[in-house]
Amino acid sequence: MDLEGNFTYMNKSFTQMIGYSLDEMMGKNYAQLMDDENKRKVLKKYKFLLSKL
Repeated sequence: MDLEGNFTYMNKSFTQMIGYSLDEMMGKNYAQLMDDENKRKVLKKYKFLLSKL
C-alpha cells in the first residue's frame, strides 16, 4: 500500500478472500473494501501514524 492507501501489492490468497482479481485491485484504494464507519477509524489511525514519521 502506498501513502495514499492505494494497493501496490496483494497476494493471491487475499484476492481470493475478497473476491477480486489482482488486476482489478492494483491501484485501488483500501477504503473501497470498507464500510463508512471503519473507513473513518482507519483513516484517523493512519493519519496519526503518519504524523509520527
